Amino acid sequence: MTNLNSGKYFYPKDDKVLANLNKWREYKFGVLIHFGLYSHLGVVESWGLCPEDEEWINRSGFDNYFEYVQNYRNAISKFNPLNFDPVKWARAIKNSGAQYVIFSAKHHDGFALFDTAQSDFKITNPRCPFSQNSKSNITKEVLDACRDEGLAVGIYFSKPDWSSPYYWWEYFPPIDRNPNYDITKYPERWNKFVEYTHAQLKELLTEYGKIDILWLDGTWVRPKHTINKQVESICKYPHDLDINIQSIAKFAREKQPWLIIVDRWVGGEYENYLTPEQKIPDEPINVPWESCITLTKNWGWVENDEYKSPEEIIQMLTAVNEKGGNLLLGIGPTGKGDFEIKVYDSLKKIGELISE
Repeated sequence: MTNLNSGKYFYPKDDKVLANLNKWREYKFGVLIHFGLYSHLGVVESWGLCPEDEEWINRSGFDNYFEYVQNYRNAISKFNPLNFDPVKWARAIKNSGAQYVIFSAKHHDGFALFDTAQSDFKITNPRCPFSQNSKSNITKEVLDACRDEGLAVGIYFSKPDWSSPYYWWEYFPPIDRNPNYDITKYPERWNKFVEYTHAQLKELLTEYGKIDILWLDGTWVRPKHTINKQVESICKYPHDLDINIQSIAKFAREKQPWLIIVDRWVGGEYENYLTPEQKIPDEPINVPWESCITLTKNWGWVENDEYKSPEEIIQMLTAVNEKGGNLLLGIGPTGKGDFEIKVYDSLKKIGELISE
């Protein structure tokens, strides 16, 4: 079977995983939440840290890259989303007709919205004003609130980490989205990054309750032999960026035997469903898949963003469902910790239109 992204699709062999995947296919509609320091800054998530010349990378107001990076990382000392109300979020999502939620525990910038022991770049660091809040472990709060509303839950986790010294070594300046050193020359440093990644995922999969989906982003971190024409333009590192997904899956499913794993665009047995982004395939796909599309133009909150209408979302949902997929709608709260009124209004109207 041809995979939209990466070659041959493999159905899970484990009965528990396959049963959960079949259940997920019936959900039809889910929500993806992007939240982080970029929400406080009102910029496109993480990408300003990446020293590449891409249209979505904007450092307006700064004279150079290093000023921007310092300002971005120092946002930890100002991030204080006091309006954060996960119960309000969960109820709005439930009323929209969505059946599952994917939450961004960590994006490419490496800022953890959970109480990791592996890094100080996290929401619970005392440098962060919100660390003193009773709801400071934001990932836990969101997942708990969504489960309480009967929603299935998933964790978005970035494989690359632009704040880890084992990914971007301070000894060298970053060059692009990849490690800024030769991992074949310094294999012990890369091995530490792999250990760091595994340790964070073990935290999330053992300390945060029942998880239905592990949604891994950052496809350029992958075994070199899996690179194909669809992704070669963003997979330019000359060496094998393997983080041992087999081991991740093994320990993950020892704790969560039903876990759906989405190693995005890598293909193989650990891409349990496909994830076309910001588009709807032209033809039906007869394997599990999900179109992830934003409510606005951006994944996270950006001021004065352009919204799609609820009617447009329903048209997309219908088109995706008719072709055999799920729609994952991307939304993002502001740095104050709540969604704009337009988001709540849209979710409510979508729910009403679904119920008609």
